Amino acid sequence: MLLGALAPMALAAGVPGAGGPGPGGAASVVEAGAVPICDVPWRRGDAAVERLIRCVARHYRAPGGPQRAVEVAMCESDLRADAYNPTGCAGWGCGGLFQQHARYWRERAGAHGFEGASMDDARANVIVSVRMAVERGTWEADWPVCGGG
Repeated sequence: MLLGALAPMALAAGVPGAGGPGPGGAASVVEAGAVPICDVPWRRGDAAVERLIRCVARHYRAPGGPQRAVEVAMCESDLRADAYNPTGCAGWGCGGLFQQHARYWRERAGAHGFEGASMDDARANVIVSVRMAVERGTWEADWPVCGGG
């Protein structure tokens, strides 16, 4: 869960997953052949971010459905793609819409087709996070505060 004031994504050296190519992340990550999944222009504000989350949650059949995915992201980041908590995730830092753990972001992103994407790439953060929840069958395992209940 995001604690304290929201700050722009850190570009600090030594923070795994921080920085990178910035919003938009890896140039053109595509799934399902060459067709991007949920290619929503998320930089257009909260409504677009919410559409992105709902689309991805529907596509991957997220636990609790699209509304639950939006609720988790709202709790974690207030729907801010650039949300960053430098003291969260056991001191490693957490970033993005679903406050991904900075220590594990690069590996998680790469495993889900987003090699080189930064945590503040909303599309990468949402797809990786939703797929993690689907793989576990719950939001609570990786988001115990916002994903529980």
